[in-house]
Amino acid sequence: MSNALKFISQGVRPQINLSCENRENDLLFQISDNGIGIDQNYLSQVFEPFKQLNSKDEYSGTGLGLALCKEIIEKHKGSIWIESELGKGTDITFMIRKELEPSDKKEKKIQTELMVSSI
Repeated sequence: MSNALKFISQGVRPQINLSCENRENDLLFQISDNGIGIDQNYLSQVFEPFKQLNSKDEYSGTGLGLALCKEIIEKHKGSIWIESELGKGTDITFMIRKELEPSDKKEKKIQTELMVSSI
């Protein structure tokens, strides 16, 4: 969402569409915008940590936003992908499974217990 608001051409009113599809085994989310878009040659780089495709003088940021999103979604056995056209906007789509596998639930419980006991 923040990227959709940040990467908009001067004088253009941002249009952001959010959707969620409740599928049999997962939830599919999509965020679409009318921003500056991304050149096809650079799409594979958007999920790399600290990778910024634009000048820091032009757009502030750390280059961590989408990298963190990808890491979190993949830890939940989901996937994320991006489609974009330069000058026309971007669609970011991600899928998250509805149910974790039993081993995933056990792992999450152990991680939660470790976090709580370290506080």
